[in-house]
Amino acid sequence: MLAATDAAPRDRAAELIREIQRRKRARESFAAYLEYVDGRPLPRHIRFICEQLQRVADGEIDRLMISLPPGHGKSHSASQHFPAWYLSRFPVKQFISAAHTQGLSDSFGLRVRNIIKSDEHRRAFPESGVSTDKSAAAEWNTNEGGGYLATAVGASVTGRRGDILLGDDLLSGIEQAESESQRKKLWEWFNADLKTRVKSGDTPIILIGTRWHLGDHFGKLDADEHAGTGDKWVRIILPAIAGENDPLGREPGEALWPEQFPIEYLEKLKRSQGMTARMWASLYQQTPIVDEGGIIDRRWFKTWRSPSPPKMEFTIQSWDTALTPGKASAYSACTTWGVFKDETETPNLILLSVWRGRKEYHEVRKMAQRLAADYLDVNEKVPRNGKPATPDMVLVEAKATGDQLIRDLRRGGVMATPFNPDKKGDKVARVRLITPLIENGLVWMPGQPPLYEDMRPFAQDFVDQCGQFPASDSRDLIDTMTQAFHRVMDSGWVYHTDDPRNEPDSGSERRGFYW
Repeated sequence: MLAATDAAPRDRAAELIREIQRRKRARESFAAYLEYVDGRPLPRHIRFICEQLQRVADGEIDRLMISLPPGHGKSHSASQHFPAWYLSRFPVKQFISAAHTQGLSDSFGLRVRNIIKSDEHRRAFPESGVSTDKSAAAEWNTNEGGGYLATAVGASVTGRRGDILLGDDLLSGIEQAESESQRKKLWEWFNADLKTRVKSGDTPIILIGTRWHLGDHFGKLDADEHAGTGDKWVRIILPAIAGENDPLGREPGEALWPEQFPIEYLEKLKRSQGMTARMWASLYQQTPIVDEGGIIDRRWFKTWRSPSPPKMEFTIQSWDTALTPGKASAYSACTTWGVFKDETETPNLILLSVWRGRKEYHEVRKMAQRLAADYLDVNEKVPRNGKPATPDMVLVEAKATGDQLIRDLRRGGVMATPFNPDKKGDKVARVRLITPLIENGLVWMPGQPPLYEDMRPFAQDFVDQCGQFPASDSRDLIDTMTQAFHRVMDSGWVYHTDDPRNEPDSGSERRGFYW
Protein backbone atom coordinates (compact mmCIF):
# COMPACT_ATOMS: atom_id res chain seq x y z
CA MET A 1 0.00 0.00 0.00
CA LEU A 2 1.27 3.46 -0.95
CA ALA A 3 1.87 5.97 1.74
CA ALA A 4 0.01 9.31 1.58
CA THR A 5 3.27 11.06 0.78
CA ASP A 6 3.73 8.76 -2.28
CA ALA A 7 0.14 9.22 -3.59
CA ALA A 8 0.17 13.04 -3.66
CA PRO A 9 2.93 13.41 -6.29
CA ARG A 10 1.24 10.75 -8.45
CA ASP A 11 -2.06 12.65 -8.24
CA ARG A 12 -0.32 15.86 -9.21
CA ALA A 13 1.40 14.12 -12.12
CA ALA A 14 -1.88 12.63 -13.32
CA GLU A 15 -3.57 16.02 -13.09
CA LEU A 16 -0.68 17.60 -15.03
CA ILE A 17 -1.09 15.00 -17.77
CA ARG A 18 -4.84 15.69 -17.93
CA GLU A 19 -4.15 19.43 -18.10
CA ILE A 20 -1.70 18.97 -20.97
CA GLN A 21 -4.29 16.87 -22.79
CA ARG A 22 -6.99 19.51 -22.23
CA ARG A 23 -4.71 22.20 -23.64
CA LYS A 24 -3.90 20.04 -26.67
CA ARG A 25 -7.61 19.45 -27.34
CA ALA A 26 -8.27 23.17 -26.92
CA ARG A 27 -5.73 23.95 -29.64
CA GLU A 28 -7.31 21.47 -32.04
CA SER A 29 -11.02 21.81 -31.25
CA PHE A 30 -12.92 25.07 -30.93
CA ALA A 31 -15.59 23.43 -28.73
CA ALA A 32 -12.88 22.10 -26.41
CA TYR A 33 -11.21 25.53 -26.41
CA LEU A 34 -14.39 27.38 -25.44
CA GLU A 35 -15.09 24.86 -22.70
CA TYR A 36 -11.51 25.15 -21.45
CA VAL A 37 -11.43 28.97 -21.43
CA ASP A 38 -14.92 29.32 -19.92
CA GLY A 39 -14.24 26.59 -17.37
CA ARG A 40 -17.70 25.04 -17.70
CA PRO A 41 -19.53 22.51 -19.90
CA LEU A 42 -21.05 23.90 -23.08
CA PRO A 43 -24.82 23.90 -23.66
CA ARG A 44 -25.81 21.50 -26.42
CA HIS A 45 -26.64 24.20 -28.95
CA ILE A 46 -23.39 26.10 -28.32
CA ARG A 47 -21.39 22.91 -28.82
CA PHE A 48 -23.24 22.37 -32.09
CA ILE A 49 -22.44 25.93 -33.23
CA CYS A 50 -18.79 25.38 -32.30
CA GLU A 51 -18.73 22.24 -34.45
CA GLN A 52 -20.01 24.19 -37.46
CA LEU A 53 -17.44 26.95 -36.94
CA GLN A 54 -14.79 24.23 -36.67
CA ARG A 55 -15.85 22.98 -40.11
CA VAL A 56 -15.23 26.47 -41.47
CA ALA A 57 -11.78 26.61 -39.88
CA ASP A 58 -10.96 23.15 -41.29
CA GLY A 59 -11.91 24.21 -44.81
CA GLU A 60 -15.03 22.03 -45.08
CA ILE A 61 -17.45 24.98 -45.39
CA ASP A 62 -16.93 28.34 -47.06
CA ARG A 63 -20.46 29.76 -46.60
CA LEU A 64 -22.13 29.30 -43.21
CA MET A 65 -25.37 30.86 -42.03
CA ILE A 66 -26.55 30.32 -38.43
CA SER A 67 -29.78 31.78 -37.05
CA LEU A 68 -30.98 31.43 -33.48
CA PRO A 69 -33.03 33.44 -30.94
CA PRO A 70 -31.67 36.45 -29.05
CA GLY A 71 -29.87 35.81 -25.77
CA HIS A 72 -28.68 32.32 -26.67
CA GLY A 73 -24.92 32.95 -26.61
CA LYS A 74 -24.20 33.38 -30.31
CA SER A 75 -21.93 36.44 -29.93
CA HIS A 76 -20.08 34.97 -26.95
CA SER A 77 -19.09 31.94 -29.00
CA ALA A 78 -18.93 33.16 -32.60
CA SER A 79 -17.91 36.83 -32.43
CA GLN A 80 -15.71 36.82 -29.33
CA HIS A 81 -14.07 33.46 -28.72
CA PHE A 82 -13.97 32.06 -32.26
CA PRO A 83 -11.76 34.87 -33.66
CA ALA A 84 -9.40 34.49 -30.69
CA TRP A 85 -9.08 30.74 -31.28
CA TYR A 86 -8.87 31.09 -35.06
CA LEU A 87 -6.14 33.77 -35.04
CA SER A 88 -4.13 31.80 -32.47
CA ARG A 89 -4.39 28.68 -34.59
CA PHE A 90 -3.71 30.59 -37.83
CA PRO A 91 -1.73 33.63 -36.62
CA VAL A 92 -0.88 34.95 -40.10
CA LYS A 93 -4.54 35.15 -41.22
CA GLN A 94 -6.60 38.33 -41.53
CA PHE A 95 -9.99 38.25 -39.75
CA ILE A 96 -12.70 40.81 -40.63
CA SER A 97 -15.67 41.02 -38.27
CA ALA A 98 -18.79 43.15 -38.81
CA ALA A 99 -21.79 44.18 -36.72
CA HIS A 100 -24.67 46.62 -37.21
CA THR A 101 -22.85 49.51 -35.51
CA GLN A 102 -19.19 50.42 -35.22
CA GLY A 103 -19.50 50.69 -31.45
CA LEU A 104 -20.70 47.10 -31.13
CA SER A 105 -18.08 45.90 -33.58
CA ASP A 106 -15.36 47.69 -31.63
CA SER A 107 -16.56 46.08 -28.41
CA PHE A 108 -16.23 42.67 -30.06
CA GLY A 109 -12.70 43.57 -31.17
CA LEU A 110 -11.80 44.65 -27.63
CA ARG A 111 -13.19 41.44 -26.21
CA VAL A 112 -11.29 39.24 -28.70
CA ARG A 113 -8.07 41.12 -27.97
CA ASN A 114 -8.54 40.73 -24.20
CA ILE A 115 -9.32 37.02 -24.53
CA ILE A 116 -6.00 36.48 -26.36
CA LYS A 117 -4.24 38.30 -23.52
CA SER A 118 -6.03 36.31 -20.81
CA ASP A 119 -4.30 33.66 -18.67
CA GLU A 120 -6.83 31.00 -19.71
CA HIS A 121 -6.13 31.56 -23.41
CA ARG A 122 -2.38 31.76 -23.01
CA ARG A 123 -2.32 28.40 -21.25
CA ALA A 124 -3.73 26.87 -24.44
CA PHE A 125 -1.78 29.10 -26.85
CA PRO A 126 1.33 30.31 -24.95
CA GLU A 127 3.00 31.62 -28.11
CA SER A 128 0.05 33.77 -29.26
CA GLY A 129 -0.18 37.47 -28.58
CA VAL A 130 -1.20 40.92 -29.79
CA SER A 131 1.46 43.08 -31.42
CA THR A 132 2.35 46.31 -29.64
CA ASP A 133 2.69 48.03 -33.04
CA LYS A 134 -1.06 48.05 -33.63
CA SER A 135 -3.40 47.13 -30.79
CA ALA A 136 -6.49 49.38 -30.97
CA ALA A 137 -9.82 47.71 -30.21
CA ALA A 138 -11.09 48.13 -33.80
CA GLU A 139 -7.87 47.02 -35.48
CA TRP A 140 -4.92 45.09 -34.14
CA ASN A 141 -2.26 42.65 -35.33
CA THR A 142 -0.98 39.35 -34.03
CA ASN A 143 2.68 38.84 -33.21
CA GLU A 144 3.03 36.75 -36.38
CA GLY A 145 1.63 39.36 -38.81
CA GLY A 146 -2.03 38.39 -38.92
CA GLY A 147 -4.72 40.80 -37.87
CA TYR A 148 -8.26 41.63 -36.80
CA LEU A 149 -10.43 44.38 -38.24
CA ALA A 150 -13.78 45.48 -36.77
CA THR A 151 -16.20 47.14 -39.18
CA ALA A 152 -19.90 47.98 -39.39
CA VAL A 153 -22.77 48.20 -41.84
CA GLY A 154 -22.21 51.26 -44.00
CA ALA A 155 -18.50 51.54 -43.23
CA SER A 156 -15.95 51.27 -46.02
CA VAL A 157 -13.53 48.34 -45.93
CA THR A 158 -11.64 49.50 -49.01
CA GLY A 159 -8.02 48.39 -49.17
CA ARG A 160 -8.39 45.47 -46.78
CA ARG A 161 -8.74 41.78 -47.58
CA GLY A 162 -9.79 39.06 -45.21
CA ASP A 163 -8.96 35.36 -45.03
CA ILE A 164 -12.27 34.96 -43.21
CA LEU A 165 -15.32 37.26 -42.86
CA LEU A 166 -17.89 37.18 -40.06
CA GLY A 167 -21.12 39.17 -39.74
CA ASP A 168 -23.02 39.13 -36.46
CA ASP A 169 -26.57 40.60 -36.26
CA LEU A 170 -26.14 42.98 -39.20
CA LEU A 171 -29.68 44.27 -38.54
CA SER A 172 -29.95 46.00 -35.18
CA GLY A 173 -33.60 45.27 -34.43
CA ILE A 174 -37.22 45.42 -35.44
CA GLU A 175 -37.18 49.10 -36.41
CA GLN A 176 -34.39 48.61 -38.93
CA ALA A 177 -35.88 45.34 -40.14
CA GLU A 178 -39.24 46.95 -40.90
CA SER A 179 -37.57 49.70 -42.93
CA GLU A 180 -37.22 48.73 -46.58
CA SER A 181 -34.59 51.46 -47.07
CA GLN A 182 -32.51 50.10 -44.17
CA ARG A 183 -32.72 46.55 -45.50
CA LYS A 184 -31.69 47.80 -48.92
CA LYS A 185 -28.79 49.76 -47.43
CA LEU A 186 -27.56 46.62 -45.65
CA TRP A 187 -27.93 44.48 -48.77
CA GLU A 188 -26.01 46.94 -50.94
CA TRP A 189 -23.25 47.27 -48.34
CA PHE A 190 -22.98 43.51 -47.94
CA ASN A 191 -22.54 42.99 -51.68
CA ALA A 192 -20.48 46.08 -52.54
CA ASP A 193 -18.26 46.33 -49.44
CA LEU A 194 -18.09 43.34 -47.12
CA LYS A 195 -18.40 40.52 -49.65
CA THR A 196 -15.78 42.08 -51.94
CA ARG A 197 -13.16 41.94 -49.17
CA VAL A 198 -12.51 38.22 -49.73
CA LYS A 199 -9.03 37.16 -50.81
CA SER A 200 -10.37 34.44 -53.10
CA GLY A 201 -13.62 32.79 -54.16
CA ASP A 202 -13.44 30.22 -51.38
CA THR A 203 -12.69 32.70 -48.59
CA PRO A 204 -15.08 31.68 -45.76
CA ILE A 205 -18.01 33.94 -44.91
CA ILE A 206 -19.96 33.35 -41.70
CA LEU A 207 -23.28 35.03 -40.96
CA ILE A 208 -24.83 34.54 -37.56
CA GLY A 209 -27.81 36.31 -36.11
CA THR A 210 -31.49 36.48 -35.35
CA ARG A 211 -34.05 36.56 -38.16
CA TRP A 212 -36.11 39.75 -38.16
CA HIS A 213 -37.83 39.89 -41.52
CA LEU A 214 -38.50 37.89 -44.66
CA GLY A 215 -36.56 40.46 -46.66
CA ASP A 216 -33.47 40.56 -44.43
CA HIS A 217 -30.06 39.54 -45.78
CA PHE A 218 -30.67 35.91 -44.81
CA GLY A 219 -33.85 35.90 -46.87
CA LYS A 220 -32.23 37.63 -49.85
CA LEU A 221 -29.36 35.15 -49.87
CA ASP A 222 -31.90 32.32 -49.80
CA ALA A 223 -33.72 33.83 -52.76
CA ASP A 224 -30.51 34.28 -54.75
CA GLU A 225 -29.46 30.69 -54.15
CA HIS A 226 -32.87 29.34 -55.14
CA ALA A 227 -32.75 31.45 -58.31
CA GLY A 228 -29.32 30.05 -59.17
CA THR A 229 -27.66 33.47 -58.98
CA GLY A 230 -26.07 33.26 -55.53
CA ASP A 231 -23.67 31.21 -53.42
CA LYS A 232 -24.59 27.88 -51.87
CA TRP A 233 -24.85 28.23 -48.09
CA VAL A 234 -24.87 25.75 -45.25
CA ARG A 235 -27.80 26.85 -43.10
CA ILE A 236 -28.16 26.05 -39.41
CA ILE A 237 -31.58 27.07 -38.09
CA LEU A 238 -32.05 26.68 -34.33
CA PRO A 239 -35.59 27.63 -33.17
CA ALA A 240 -36.32 28.36 -29.52
CA ILE A 241 -38.88 25.54 -29.50
CA ALA A 242 -38.07 22.50 -31.62
CA GLY A 243 -40.23 21.39 -34.52
CA GLU A 244 -39.86 18.37 -36.75
CA ASN A 245 -36.38 17.30 -37.99
CA ASP A 246 -34.53 19.47 -35.49
CA PRO A 247 -30.79 19.94 -36.24
CA LEU A 248 -29.95 19.06 -32.64
CA GLY A 249 -32.15 15.97 -32.60
CA ARG A 250 -34.59 17.53 -30.12
CA GLU A 251 -38.10 16.24 -29.77
CA PRO A 252 -40.83 18.62 -31.01
CA GLY A 253 -41.69 21.10 -28.27
CA GLU A 254 -38.28 20.94 -26.57
CA ALA A 255 -36.54 24.20 -25.61
CA LEU A 256 -33.23 25.17 -27.22
CA TRP A 257 -31.52 26.13 -23.94
CA PRO A 258 -33.75 24.72 -21.20
CA GLU A 259 -31.30 25.59 -18.41
CA GLN A 260 -31.50 29.27 -19.32
CA PHE A 261 -34.89 29.54 -21.05
CA PRO A 262 -37.14 26.66 -19.94
CA ILE A 263 -40.14 25.73 -22.05
CA GLU A 264 -42.53 27.26 -19.50
CA TYR A 265 -40.81 30.63 -19.92
CA LEU A 266 -40.89 30.39 -23.72
CA GLU A 267 -44.57 29.47 -23.81
CA LYS A 268 -45.38 32.39 -21.50
CA LEU A 269 -43.29 34.71 -23.66
CA LYS A 270 -45.08 33.49 -26.78
CA ARG A 271 -48.46 34.41 -25.24
CA SER A 272 -47.29 37.70 -23.73
CA GLN A 273 -48.81 41.03 -24.69
CA GLY A 274 -47.06 42.60 -27.64
CA MET A 275 -45.58 39.33 -28.95
CA THR A 276 -47.29 38.96 -32.33
CA ALA A 277 -47.28 35.71 -34.29
CA ARG A 278 -44.90 37.30 -36.78
CA MET A 279 -42.46 38.44 -34.08
CA TRP A 280 -42.46 35.02 -32.43
CA ALA A 281 -41.96 33.18 -35.72
CA SER A 282 -39.09 35.47 -36.75
CA LEU A 283 -37.19 36.22 -33.55
CA TYR A 284 -37.64 32.94 -31.72
CA GLN A 285 -38.46 30.31 -34.33
CA GLN A 286 -36.24 31.76 -37.10
CA THR A 287 -38.98 31.24 -39.70
CA PRO A 288 -40.24 34.71 -40.69
CA ILE A 289 -43.85 34.86 -41.84
CA VAL A 290 -46.32 37.56 -42.67
CA ASP A 291 -48.58 38.86 -39.96
CA GLU A 292 -51.83 37.06 -39.29
CA GLY A 293 -54.20 38.25 -41.97
CA GLY A 294 -51.61 38.08 -44.77
CA ILE A 295 -53.18 38.58 -48.16
CA ILE A 296 -52.57 35.13 -49.67
CA ASP A 297 -52.85 31.89 -47.71
CA ARG A 298 -50.55 29.17 -49.06
CA ARG A 299 -53.25 26.58 -48.34
CA TRP A 300 -55.51 28.12 -50.97
CA PHE A 301 -53.37 26.76 -53.79
CA LYS A 302 -54.31 23.27 -54.99
CA THR A 303 -51.88 20.62 -56.27
CA TRP A 304 -52.48 18.77 -59.55
CA ARG A 305 -51.79 15.18 -58.51
CA SER A 306 -52.32 13.38 -61.81
CA PRO A 307 -49.40 12.50 -64.11
CA SER A 308 -51.64 13.49 -67.02
CA PRO A 309 -51.97 17.25 -67.44
CA PRO A 310 -55.30 18.98 -67.97
CA LYS A 311 -56.22 19.95 -71.51
CA MET A 312 -55.53 23.62 -71.91
CA GLU A 313 -58.17 25.93 -73.36
CA PHE A 314 -55.81 28.90 -73.35
CA THR A 315 -52.26 29.69 -72.18
CA ILE A 316 -50.95 33.09 -71.13
CA GLN A 317 -47.35 34.06 -70.44
CA SER A 318 -46.73 37.06 -68.18
CA TRP A 319 -43.55 39.15 -67.98
CA ASP A 320 -42.33 41.66 -65.39
CA THR A 321 -38.98 43.21 -66.33
CA ALA A 322 -36.54 45.05 -64.07
CA LEU A 323 -35.01 48.38 -65.00
CA THR A 324 -31.40 47.45 -64.27
CA PRO A 325 -29.64 44.19 -63.35
CA GLY A 326 -27.39 43.72 -60.35
CA LYS A 327 -27.16 41.88 -57.05
CA ALA A 328 -29.09 44.57 -55.22
CA SER A 329 -31.72 45.21 -57.91
CA ALA A 330 -35.08 43.61 -58.65
CA TYR A 331 -35.50 40.49 -60.74
CA SER A 332 -36.98 40.16 -64.18
CA ALA A 333 -39.55 37.37 -64.04
CA CYS A 334 -41.94 35.33 -66.14
CA THR A 335 -44.72 32.87 -65.32
CA THR A 336 -46.84 30.89 -67.75
CA TRP A 337 -50.42 29.91 -66.90
CA GLY A 338 -52.89 27.55 -68.47
CA VAL A 339 -56.68 27.85 -68.41
CA PHE A 340 -58.53 24.53 -68.29
CA LYS A 341 -62.03 23.36 -67.40
CA ASP A 342 -62.68 20.98 -64.52
CA GLU A 343 -65.32 18.26 -64.41
CA THR A 344 -68.01 20.89 -63.77
CA GLU A 345 -66.89 22.89 -66.82
CA THR A 346 -65.60 25.65 -64.50
CA PRO A 347 -62.46 27.40 -65.83
CA ASN A 348 -59.37 26.94 -63.62
CA LEU A 349 -55.76 28.16 -63.79
CA ILE A 350 -52.58 26.10 -63.46
CA LEU A 351 -48.98 27.28 -63.23
CA LEU A 352 -46.92 25.84 -66.10
CA SER A 353 -43.47 27.42 -65.81
CA VAL A 354 -41.46 29.99 -63.84
CA TRP A 355 -38.35 31.97 -64.70
CA ARG A 356 -36.65 34.78 -62.80
CA GLY A 357 -33.19 36.29 -62.94
CA ARG A 358 -31.08 39.41 -62.60
CA LYS A 359 -30.03 39.76 -66.22
CA GLU A 360 -29.02 42.46 -68.67
CA TYR A 361 -31.70 43.46 -71.13
CA HIS A 362 -30.23 41.51 -74.07
CA GLU A 363 -30.34 38.33 -71.94
CA VAL A 364 -33.94 39.01 -70.88
CA ARG A 365 -34.87 39.54 -74.54
CA LYS A 366 -33.33 36.20 -75.55
CA MET A 367 -35.10 34.41 -72.69
CA ALA A 368 -38.43 35.99 -73.67
CA GLN A 369 -38.00 34.77 -77.24
CA ARG A 370 -37.07 31.30 -76.03
CA LEU A 371 -40.03 31.01 -73.65
CA ALA A 372 -42.42 32.28 -76.29
CA ALA A 373 -41.26 29.33 -78.42
CA ASP A 374 -41.32 26.68 -75.66
CA TYR A 375 -42.13 27.73 -72.09
CA LEU A 376 -41.73 24.29 -70.49
CA ASP A 377 -38.09 23.92 -71.42
CA VAL A 378 -37.08 26.49 -68.81
CA ASN A 379 -37.88 24.24 -65.84
CA GLU A 380 -37.09 20.72 -66.98
CA LYS A 381 -36.43 18.62 -70.05
CA VAL A 382 -39.56 16.58 -70.67
CA PRO A 383 -40.16 14.59 -73.89
CA ARG A 384 -43.25 15.95 -75.61
CA ASN A 385 -43.08 14.16 -78.97
CA GLY A 386 -41.22 17.10 -80.42
CA LYS A 387 -44.20 19.42 -80.04
CA PRO A 388 -43.29 22.84 -78.59
CA ALA A 389 -45.37 24.36 -75.80
CA THR A 390 -46.08 27.88 -77.01
CA PRO A 391 -48.36 30.36 -75.22
CA ASP A 392 -51.49 31.84 -76.80
CA MET A 393 -50.67 35.25 -75.36
CA VAL A 394 -47.46 36.91 -74.18
CA LEU A 395 -48.33 39.66 -71.70
CA VAL A 396 -45.66 42.26 -70.79
CA GLU A 397 -45.90 44.96 -68.16
CA ALA A 398 -45.55 48.20 -70.11
CA LYS A 399 -43.09 49.81 -67.69
CA ALA A 400 -39.31 49.85 -67.13
CA THR A 401 -37.80 47.86 -70.04
CA GLY A 402 -41.17 46.29 -70.86
CA ASP A 403 -42.01 48.74 -73.65
CA GLN A 404 -38.79 47.93 -75.47
CA LEU A 405 -39.33 44.20 -74.94
CA ILE A 406 -42.79 44.45 -76.49
CA ARG A 407 -41.36 46.14 -79.60
CA ASP A 408 -38.50 43.65 -79.90
CA LEU A 409 -40.76 40.62 -79.51
CA ARG A 410 -43.17 41.95 -82.14
CA ARG A 411 -40.30 42.50 -84.55
CA GLY A 412 -39.35 38.87 -83.93
CA GLY A 413 -42.82 37.61 -84.75
CA VAL A 414 -44.19 37.33 -81.20
CA MET A 415 -47.34 39.41 -80.79
CA ALA A 416 -46.67 40.66 -77.25
CA THR A 417 -49.57 42.36 -75.46
CA PRO A 418 -48.91 45.37 -73.18
CA PHE A 419 -50.38 45.54 -69.67
CA ASN A 420 -50.69 48.79 -67.70
CA PRO A 421 -50.73 47.89 -63.98
CA ASP A 422 -51.49 51.44 -62.82
CA LYS A 423 -55.10 51.09 -63.93
CA LYS A 424 -55.57 48.38 -61.29
CA GLY A 425 -54.10 50.31 -58.35
CA ASP A 426 -50.88 49.69 -56.41
CA LYS A 427 -49.27 46.27 -55.93
CA VAL A 428 -51.24 45.41 -52.81
CA ALA A 429 -54.54 46.50 -54.34
CA ARG A 430 -53.88 44.43 -57.47
CA VAL A 431 -53.18 41.34 -55.38
CA ARG A 432 -56.30 41.81 -53.27
CA LEU A 433 -58.46 41.93 -56.41
CA ILE A 434 -57.29 38.52 -57.64
CA THR A 435 -57.19 36.65 -54.31
CA PRO A 436 -60.84 35.50 -54.60
CA LEU A 437 -59.78 33.23 -57.48
CA ILE A 438 -57.11 31.57 -55.34
CA GLU A 439 -59.35 31.33 -52.25
CA ASN A 440 -62.07 29.84 -54.45
CA GLY A 441 -59.78 26.87 -55.24
CA LEU A 442 -59.39 27.74 -58.91
CA VAL A 443 -55.57 28.02 -58.97
CA TRP A 444 -53.41 24.89 -59.25
CA MET A 445 -49.73 24.05 -58.90
CA PRO A 446 -48.13 21.11 -60.77
CA GLY A 447 -47.31 18.05 -58.66
CA GLN A 448 -43.88 16.50 -58.33
CA PRO A 449 -43.43 13.09 -59.99
CA PRO A 450 -43.51 10.21 -59.41
CA LEU A 451 -46.18 10.52 -56.70
CA TYR A 452 -47.37 14.04 -57.56
CA GLU A 453 -48.31 14.64 -53.91
CA ASP A 454 -45.89 17.53 -53.43
CA MET A 455 -45.54 20.60 -55.60
CA ARG A 456 -42.68 20.83 -58.04
CA PRO A 457 -39.77 22.90 -56.67
CA PHE A 458 -40.42 25.90 -58.92
CA ALA A 459 -44.09 25.84 -57.90
CA GLN A 460 -43.22 25.64 -54.19
CA ASP A 461 -40.89 28.64 -54.53
CA PHE A 462 -43.71 30.53 -56.23
CA VAL A 463 -46.21 29.67 -53.47
CA ASP A 464 -43.68 30.67 -50.80
CA GLN A 465 -43.33 34.12 -52.37
CA CYS A 466 -47.11 34.46 -52.47
CA GLY A 467 -47.43 33.50 -48.81
CA GLN A 468 -44.78 36.03 -47.80
CA PHE A 469 -46.41 38.96 -49.59
CA PRO A 470 -46.41 41.85 -48.73
CA ALA A 471 -43.81 41.44 -45.95
CA SER A 472 -41.12 40.16 -48.30
CA ASP A 473 -39.25 42.40 -50.74
CA SER A 474 -39.51 39.66 -53.40
CA ARG A 475 -42.58 40.54 -55.44
CA ASP A 476 -41.61 39.94 -59.07
CA LEU A 477 -43.43 36.60 -59.41
CA ILE A 478 -46.45 38.11 -57.66
CA ASP A 479 -46.52 40.87 -60.30
CA THR A 480 -46.52 38.36 -63.16
CA MET A 481 -49.37 36.42 -61.57
CA THR A 482 -51.55 39.44 -60.86
CA GLN A 483 -51.31 40.85 -64.36
CA ALA A 484 -52.03 37.43 -65.92
CA PHE A 485 -55.03 36.91 -63.63
CA HIS A 486 -56.36 40.40 -64.27
CA ARG A 487 -56.12 39.79 -68.01
CA VAL A 488 -58.02 36.50 -67.96
CA MET A 489 -60.61 37.90 -65.54
CA ASP A 490 -61.16 41.01 -67.68
CA SER A 491 -61.59 38.82 -70.77
CA GLY A 492 -64.07 36.53 -69.04
CA TRP A 493 -61.91 33.44 -69.30
CA VAL A 494 -61.86 32.78 -65.54
CA TYR A 495 -64.30 33.94 -62.88
CA HIS A 496 -65.31 33.24 -59.29
CA THR A 497 -67.89 30.47 -59.02
CA ASP A 498 -70.25 32.83 -57.21
CA ASP A 499 -70.22 35.19 -60.20
CA PRO A 500 -72.37 34.88 -63.34
CA ARG A 501 -70.79 32.66 -65.99
CA ASN A 502 -69.52 34.72 -68.91
CA GLU A 503 -68.16 33.35 -72.15
CA PRO A 504 -64.54 34.24 -72.93
CA ASP A 505 -63.50 36.42 -75.79
CA SER A 506 -63.64 34.51 -79.06
CA GLY A 507 -60.98 34.37 -81.73
CA SER A 508 -58.06 32.96 -79.73
CA GLU A 509 -56.51 29.78 -81.08
CA ARG A 510 -57.08 26.76 -78.82
CA ARG A 511 -54.34 24.22 -78.58
CA GLY A 512 -53.55 21.15 -76.54
CA PHE A 513 -50.91 21.16 -73.81
CA TYR A 514 -47.98 18.76 -73.61
CA TRP A 515 -46.61 18.02 -70.13
